[in-house]
Amino acid sequence: MPKPSKTAVELSLTEWLSLKMKAMKISAQCAADTQPFKETFEKKCKPFVEEANQKLQPISERLALLSSEIEKELRKGVDEEAGSIALAQVLVGKGNLSAIAEILKEDGDRVIDAQKFFEAVKAVDRTPSFWGCLKVQIGKAEKFLGDKINELAKKPKVFRLKISIPELEQAKQKRAA
Repeated sequence: MPKPSKTAVELSLTEWLSLKMKAMKISAQCAADTQPFKETFEKKCKPFVEEANQKLQPISERLALLSSEIEKELRKGVDEEAGSIALAQVLVGKGNLSAIAEILKEDGDRVIDAQKFFEAVKAVDRTPSFWGCLKVQIGKAEKFLGDKINELAKKPKVFRLKISIPELEQAKQKRAA
């Protein structure tokens, strides 16, 4: 495994810090310059936004309820085993507009029954490649095995890059506390 160049990282990180500080300064100045306008705008818009939200709330609730009822009704005609749909769509119109409710039949993710897969592979062919094909669903396995799953499960290490300015993170933590 090659060894990373600390000098190369230091050079790039030094430039990153310089640019980050410049960007933060520009953003802070922009926020300071626009704050009075934002406050004035929000104050002037507040009554309109509140009124609209009050009017929209019962409509949004009713739309959600109707969507649920429509889906429930259309799903009554779905036979998943046969793959058939008794009533695939309903179309209504009002003025120049129309609405369509439809049950769409789409291919889902491929699923292989674990037992069938296991039975399809001869014992001599159950090599590490075979076992690599199987993945245990932790939630279901935990319900089946209980706490024993913690002995069997492993958590691989994941490596990711994080670039930050510790002083700013500490200041944010102090403000949040």
